[in-house]
Amino acid sequence: MRFLIDFIKGMAIGIANVIPGVSGGTMAFILGIYDKLTDAIGNFLNKPEERKKFISFLAVIGIGVFAGIILFAKIFTFLLQTPTSEQYTYFLFVGLILGSVPFIMKMHDDMKFSMRRGAVFTVAMLLVLSTLLFGTASHDKIPVQITGELFGMFNATEISVSYGFWLLACGFMAAGSMVLPGFSGSALLISLGEYNNVLQFVDQRMIIPVLIIGAGAIPGIIFFA
Repeated sequence: MRFLIDFIKGMAIGIANVIPGVSGGTMAFILGIYDKLTDAIGNFLNKPEERKKFISFLAVIGIGVFAGIILFAKIFTFLLQTPTSEQYTYFLFVGLILGSVPFIMKMHDDMKFSMRRGAVFTVAMLLVLSTLLFGTASHDKIPVQITGELFGMFNATEISVSYGFWLLACGFMAAGSMVLPGFSGSALLISLGEYNNVLQFVDQRMIIPVLIIGAGAIPGIIFFA
């Protein structure tokens, strides 16, 4: 029963990671596994006596996250297919982002404004806005080419070296949403110009770019944890 509950919680985190404005870290906090998750990731090497327990927990959560991402990637790929539905979908994302602000404000009992806190807020806001300068990919065209079936399940793809390194960096940065409450990796991917592309990578089973993003996300999760 515990494995099933953890799988469902992992699935909820995966779904949250797909929806811009909803943080996987916030979802983990709501579900009551945030501390356990960050402890398992951050202390995996420091607590060898608990490593077996960490592996079991992270494996179940990881499978649930993967299932949630696969499910909702297909849904949002469908919602972003036409200009009209795309408009309504992005307004939905804006509402989700604004709606998460009160929850974040209540996470600590002392959120009074001060000059120092205002400076931290301003720096953080500018860091997020600065990602708009790096968004280079068009959301209307995937800059990779499908070349055939791989193992009968995934599509083999051709991808440039420069774009591969870009996806690696995107995976690393977006991984923070798994750990930091209030930080939406999907919203960050939108500002980086890669949200639509990543959805289609997952939906069309394009294994090479998905693996590259995952290769960036794993060290990103460890680093932020």
